[in-house]
Amino acid sequence: MSVFFSDDRGAVLFACDKSRVGIWLARKTGYRAGMESRLRSGWENDVSMGVRAVVPRFFSTGAVGCIAGLSLCLWGCASSDVPLDDDKTGGDHRTAAGSDLGSGGDLADDGSDLNVVPGDTVLRVHYPRNDARYSKLSIRGSGAGLSWTSGKAMTKVRDGLYQARLKGVSSTLEWKPLLDDTTWSRGKNFVVEPGQTVDIYPHFVTSKGRYLRVTGVRSTVLGNTRAVWLYLPPSFDENPEARYPILCMHDGQNLFDPRYAFGGRTWQVSQTLDAGIDALDPSDSLPEVVVIGPENTDRRLYEYTPTKSSDPTYRDSGGGDQYLKFVVEELLPLMNGLTSPVVLSGRLVSDPAKTTLAGSSLGGLITAYAGVKKPDVFGRIGIFSPSTWWDGRYILSAVKASVGKPSRVYVDSGDGGGEGGDDWMNTAELAKTYRDIGFRDGANLQYVLEPMATHNEDAWARRLPAALRFLLAGL
Repeated sequence: MSVFFSDDRGAVLFACDKSRVGIWLARKTGYRAGMESRLRSGWENDVSMGVRAVVPRFFSTGAVGCIAGLSLCLWGCASSDVPLDDDKTGGDHRTAAGSDLGSGGDLADDGSDLNVVPGDTVLRVHYPRNDARYSKLSIRGSGAGLSWTSGKAMTKVRDGLYQARLKGVSSTLEWKPLLDDTTWSRGKNFVVEPGQTVDIYPHFVTSKGRYLRVTGVRSTVLGNTRAVWLYLPPSFDENPEARYPILCMHDGQNLFDPRYAFGGRTWQVSQTLDAGIDALDPSDSLPEVVVIGPENTDRRLYEYTPTKSSDPTYRDSGGGDQYLKFVVEELLPLMNGLTSPVVLSGRLVSDPAKTTLAGSSLGGLITAYAGVKKPDVFGRIGIFSPSTWWDGRYILSAVKASVGKPSRVYVDSGDGGGEGGDDWMNTAELAKTYRDIGFRDGANLQYVLEPMATHNEDAWARRLPAALRFLLAGL
């Protein structure tokens, strides 16, 4: 299988066929325009001849040597194209009251944070970044001998793992790690309950994630090829020990880059996640996730509909089961096993309780259907402006008859500015159907009707932050 990668920061292109591997870089210079298509054409036309037959088409002999050296650097340093934010302050990370609130207990005073005894509260920070500037970690917090104004040094357990233990903690404790007691971890405060041992995987200097476009992803089940978008959160390159839940979203070309999106409108997924991950206010906070966004194909209607319509207008329909088979049996395993040009293998959490599926319109319909057919894979589903009308509102009866259930369901629509707009009445009925089978608003169901909102990416982008705060809660 040939796979090509490009990213939002110029282009990082990768091609492989079995053991043959080639990496090319084209920054946002004169090489950027048309480079991806030229490289793809060169590779696809001459893949049997190997890398050496392709590279000379675009680069001189001297350039090949430079590129080879740069390729080795990229191979070992996935963060090379991600700008780092060296903010040393991180803002005010105190409690809402801005004071050092007591929670009982005290710092261990026996000279060792490693001698854990029953009842101790243990804070473990995983941060393997090999940088001499950041050789020491400390913690600040409220109570238990901690302060928001000066830090307590953590004990190094091994390379990349630091620990602090607190004695006699009697209530919930907020805390944050710092590099050299100067650079705060980004995002909201961490929370620990009395007697807990918690492991965290923070990031300190990277404020934004990045996204990649993977082309040439072949489906045997569907007999077609498509591109897939990936979003990698801020900690991905900075903290290689971090592991991530999965957010899979349909219509991947509309998620990130307006150059690829329908009508130039996107869901602004990367902006939403970056802002939520970096938010200090817990009410605005989002967890780090990896987004997997398969693009649609010219058979979108077939792939996103659960039943075949009797209407001749929609004769190429009803391939929803095959599409879900592609996602579950081909796409997710492929991404879970990805090792280049970024290493996803071993870094994605394959747990239904931590796997979310979301989409809009027909993508919302197939998401609701996945909640019926694959709740053992997708424990959380986000249904935006779904095509509930499809095939006599088939999805209502399917949901009502479902045996397995996802753990969280988000449903929304706009009202289009008038009666019947954005299919809002049918969508309200879908939300009612979830209530009828035991879902409860505010607990495991959230239904949103946005006044005057129409059926487009701008509306879905507006509702996305609140939707993700609900869907990803507890991750």
